[in-house]
Amino acid sequence: MKYWIKKLELLIGLMWILLCLCSGCSNGTKTPAALIRSTFIACQNLPYVDISTNANFEHYIASIKINSDENINIDQQEKLNASLLDMFHAYHDGNYDTYMAFRTPGLLKWTMDPDAINIMLGLWSSATNVAPPTNDKDLWVWYLRNVSGGNYYKDFWTGVCIDPQILNAQLGPANGFMNYGIEIHKMNKMTTLYWEFHDLDQRTNLMWGLYYTTTYFREEVTPRKLIESRGYLLVADIYCFIRRDPPYPPQPLFARFYWSDSIRGWVPMDLAIGALRHVGAYNHVRVTAF
Repeated sequence: MKYWIKKLELLIGLMWILLCLCSGCSNGTKTPAALIRSTFIACQNLPYVDISTNANFEHYIASIKINSDENINIDQQEKLNASLLDMFHAYHDGNYDTYMAFRTPGLLKWTMDPDAINIMLGLWSSATNVAPPTNDKDLWVWYLRNVSGGNYYKDFWTGVCIDPQILNAQLGPANGFMNYGIEIHKMNKMTTLYWEFHDLDQRTNLMWGLYYTTTYFREEVTPRKLIESRGYLLVADIYCFIRRDPPYPPQPLFARFYWSDSIRGWVPMDLAIGALRHVGAYNHVRVTAF
């Protein structure tokens, strides 16, 4: 019985992959196999810029034009660039403090999500034979190290391509609710990347399925409360590609930040990342904690 269940799960997975490939394809003459091959090669050949602490990477991020119909000022633009740098370094440097500087920007009051604590305790009980820490922070430090492969995502991402002109030229139209690059807009009702992708008739023109992060931290004043109090939330959507070290393939990254007046800065809100599960080499370490 288990054998046939596994077969059914595999069949459903393959059908879903084909649906994603065909629904987002602008060129109806290509077979799914040809789409996989051509898109895979195109993503590998993107001009990725190395994630590093030198000025070249900082200048590259700052050079990307921010598309916005909203009246944003220079301070907001510069702080968004700084938040993007924090995000890329969080999954490259292999440093706990660097990760937390991105995930929980200072001045905001953060608490651990109760559901997330239960998830962490579940992993602890399955991985160890000792009592879990009574301190939530100690539990989180252990959990993040565990799910990141033991090194806090050291060199997990090695390069970035975020230039919308290049992405459009080499990969074709984005075919989704997010455009390539950086775009700022107002959100009038609370939603998540999961539901926005879920509601699309055409999910994406890429060959990846998407997986979504679990939120482990909550602000004292949540984005939902901000929308309820003033009617909207100023958000920045990021759609770029991340280079991984071989044999792992590049990945599309969808990220969302929101502007906080209380700290005069951008706060990470949501992540969705492409996973090339059906090609073979796929790292068991992935971004799940957020």
